[in-house]
Amino acid sequence: MGPDKVLGESIHLSQALCTAPEVQHEEILEHLEHILSHPLFRNSRRYAAVLRYVVEHTLQGNEAPMKERTIGIEVFGRTPDYDTANDHIVRSAMSEVRRRLTQYYSENGNNSEIRIMLQPGSYIPHFSRGRASKSEHTIPGPSAQSEVLSLLTPSKRIRIWRAALLLLGTAGLVVTAAIFL
Repeated sequence: MGPDKVLGESIHLSQALCTAPEVQHEEILEHLEHILSHPLFRNSRRYAAVLRYVVEHTLQGNEAPMKERTIGIEVFGRTPDYDTANDHIVRSAMSEVRRRLTQYYSENGNNSEIRIMLQPGSYIPHFSRGRASKSEHTIPGPSAQSEVLSLLTPSKRIRIWRAALLLLGTAGLVVTAAIFL
């Protein structure tokens, strides 16, 4: 594969960064443009810019890992010394991009053969070939649920356990009251 124009500079795209090696970079870039032309992204420069940046950065084969600070500086124009703990623009934007990608792929007519996925907690997109199966739209089974729980932060897991115990305790009281009344 020859050099391609991305972000105005000539680069050689690395095939090693694709999740599915049969997905060509040109196809990914074409699919990215299709996504960015959709109203979910076309109407927001912020989300379109961050999605374009992470996809193109990954396809360029940059050896430096993508970091929140780098994205903040290069995409959102933050100064190099900005405080990522107090300025959550990158985390918020990435969360919204993930949500919009999910919505994009779930809408009718957007079952593209190529998929761009961003895992929670990661700024590195994964690319795959294949349409979404019906099983992706069903309620997840126990293994998928435990996978989701493992992605939750400890404080969220504690809140979930507290809510479950409270619900269980309340159900026990209702049953006890029903027996004695």
